[in-house]
Amino acid sequence: TCALPIYRQAIAPAAATHPAPRVPDAPDHRQEPAHLLERIAQGLKLAPPNTRLVETLAKQHRANGGMAHMFAQAAPLLYLVVEEVEKRKLPMELALIPFVESAFNPSATSDKGAHGPWQFMPFTGVRFGLAKDRFRDERRAWLLSTRAALDYLTLLHGMFGDWHLAIAAYNAGEGRVEGARRRAIAAGNLPTFEN
Repeated sequence: TCALPIYRQAIAPAAATHPAPRVPDAPDHRQEPAHLLERIAQGLKLAPPNTRLVETLAKQHRANGGMAHMFAQAAPLLYLVVEEVEKRKLPMELALIPFVESAFNPSATSDKGAHGPWQFMPFTGVRFGLAKDRFRDERRAWLLSTRAALDYLTLLHGMFGDWHLAIAAYNAGEGRVEGARRRAIAAGNLPTFEN
């Protein structure tokens, strides 16, 4: 999730060239604003880390056009994620996590056993109600896995009191982030973020 600010910084130029897809039989309000990425940009709430590395990587992504292509490919599914994030009044940055985790690929599989667009591990998937048997794996189901991921992120926010730490814990694990947080506090070096 350290790459999340790169996607955040790339939204504005991508939004200018990729309109939101038409959704069949969708209510008219789903088409406002005109661009899906503009809608995402309006919901961003977290201050991105201001580091040289983030800025360098963001410039590279803007220059090669890869971000715009990825957003265009993901638009129909991203639309569903945006709707779920808006319903819960959560920071829109959370809708960008599947870009980092899976490049919005529902068939993505990690070498550690994580599956689906939100890259749930088997135990975590079951913990948040995602069924898995020989006939189905709900970690790959867009709506179900999105709701489970947002439930998990909300829980992590409650644990850590900070969205940046919640996102880091989603990616790296609760125990690892808690250990790093404790070490940073002990060293007097805990970064602060605006939420």
